[in-house]
Amino acid sequence: MRGTQVALARTPPRTGHDLLFAAGVLSCPSGHAANAAACLLFAAAVTGASRAWTAAAHAVAAGVAFAVVALGYHWPTDAVAGWALGTFLACLGRIPVVPRPARSEATVPVYDTCSK
Repeated sequence: MRGTQVALARTPPRTGHDLLFAAGVLSCPSGHAANAAACLLFAAAVTGASRAWTAAAHAVAAGVAFAVVALGYHWPTDAVAGWALGTFLACLGRIPVVPRPARSEATVPVYDTCSK
């Protein structure tokens, strides 16, 4: 996250300028939006949350993204990029932690060619 912010070095809205590669600023992507999405969605995956709870986690993460834009800390694209990065990291983080459901025998068709 920090590496992306350092590489892009986008100025925040409070400066009055929308510049990329301006040394010393860390506005894009939004770390608040990324952390909210990553933590909430990872927690939903680990706990086996229902679709409704996972949707609620997305809604809260979107609320954080909206808040940082409304408060003037980030540009809207910073918040969207942070939310997308956080969602990606949550999906990536759940791979080694959450086991995949085993295939049931009923879903695999069995063809018995010997009995005919």
